[in-house]
Amino acid sequence: MGAGGWPDLDGLRAGDGLARRLGPFESDRACIGLHRMSGQHLPAHNVPEWKYLREPQRAFESKPALDIAEIESSAAAWPRS
Repeated sequence: MGAGGWPDLDGLRAGDGLARRLGPFESDRACIGLHRMSGQHLPAHNVPEWKYLREPQRAFESKPALDIAEIESSAAAWPRS
């Protein structure tokens, strides 16, 4: 192992089985599944509290949003620790 617990990658060759020797990394996790969209959305990002909005009711128009079903399915897929 190299510094900080990372593998020493000097001399690494394709197909040498490094992934099999080290096992899965935390970043290797993925959440793939199907869910029905609810039609209820929450903004993906908040507006900073110090920012003045002339029309606050329109603050999130044409901005990225997450469907509530996406949030709930993601939360249900990950184990609680």
